[in-house]
Amino acid sequence: MLAALVFQMEYFFLGKDNKYQLVEIVNFFGTKDFYDYLNKYKIKLEPEMYVLFKRVNSRKLESMINQQNKHLVTPEAIDLI
Repeated sequence: MLAALVFQMEYFFLGKDNKYQLVEIVNFFGTKDFYDYLNKYKIKLEPEMYVLFKRVNSRKLESMINQQNKHLVTPEAIDLI
């Protein structure tokens, strides 16, 4: 079941390369936590990367559940991810 959810996420966050994959993930989960993570670990990105991130609030994984995949999702799978 978890593999099915991860499989769905793989397509949801598909970017044309690693940079745009990161942009897709950050734009879904929100920029505040991402910037907090960068600051905590003193990670510096290439300056042009910052303009690619939208200022968005985080979303919950549950928002990805739909009629086609809801039978595959359990609270344990969401917690694990």
